[in-house]
Amino acid sequence: METIKNYLDTMFQNLPDTPEVQKAKSELLSMMEDKYTELMKEGHTENEAIGTVISEFGNLDELAEDLGIVNLIRPEAARSANESSENAYDLRKVLPVEDVTGYLEMQKHRAILIALGVFLCITCPVPAIASGLYNSASAETIGAIGLFIMIAVAVALFIISGIQAGRYDHLRQEDYTLETASAAAVTERRNRFRTPYAIILSLGIMLCILSPTPAIVLEEMSSRLNPDLVDTLSAVGLFLFVGLGVFLIVVSNITMNGYKDLLNLHDSTGHSSHNTGKRDGIHYTNPTVSAVMSVYWPTVTCIYLMWSFLTFNWHITWIIWPVTGILKKVIDTIWEDTQD
Repeated sequence: METIKNYLDTMFQNLPDTPEVQKAKSELLSMMEDKYTELMKEGHTENEAIGTVISEFGNLDELAEDLGIVNLIRPEAARSANESSENAYDLRKVLPVEDVTGYLEMQKHRAILIALGVFLCITCPVPAIASGLYNSASAETIGAIGLFIMIAVAVALFIISGIQAGRYDHLRQEDYTLETASAAAVTERRNRFRTPYAIILSLGIMLCILSPTPAIVLEEMSSRLNPDLVDTLSAVGLFLFVGLGVFLIVVSNITMNGYKDLLNLHDSTGHSSHNTGKRDGIHYTNPTVSAVMSVYWPTVTCIYLMWSFLTFNWHITWIIWPVTGILKKVIDTIWEDTQD
């Protein structure tokens, strides 16, 4: 209910604080609360109930006559004075509430798929490393097969995530705006996600930093364990720590970016900002490339850390940064979406 009250306040924030407006606001809140309670009793989730309430009661233009404030919402003098400046906005499409909710849900699923794909890419050497405990050709073969299967599954996950994102390409290619009520609801959901976002991101970074811990602990126990076993478990522990850490980092960032993408359609004045399809950084013409590049630098960082900790050749491993920087420039040149 707090979300409904927040976007109701936003809807009325530009109207004068008169008894007429207060009465209209009270009546609208009562209608929205009744509808919300009815939907919850029917078994709908909280998000579904809020989305339905917004779609039915979120447009003051449509409700102005019933609420008795049509003279405040559509005064003829104000309309004629602002006609020339608002023509551009009148041509913009309003993003339906169901698309707002659907995009956020898609972004959550996409975050899991991409994060899992990155995790598999980082940990794919684990089967090959583990096979080293068994001195046989068949074990090495199984380890190699396991490595390639994990990479293949990761690529499939990237492709699926790109296909899911493609369902909402119209947000980037066409001129859309958010209603004030929808923007308020998205802002509320983003604010609720801030604390989990900080916790998940911090935990992911901690796991990456602590990735050498298994090797350090096992080194202390090396006198009581087989040296080959110690080396294998140390390497496996490093990959798993880094893989899980990056998984959490990717999930938190992609989920948060979903809220930012929608709110970038709406500026602080309540008008919609012009959608050029390049709201935050670079956008790519290929959905798969876009999915991969969204986790490009976290993956490079993980590769750098793993390579460095496994070889301790820090004087050599730094070369990964200029090489991957050049590679990113090449990818940007080939696949960057330059259409305004």
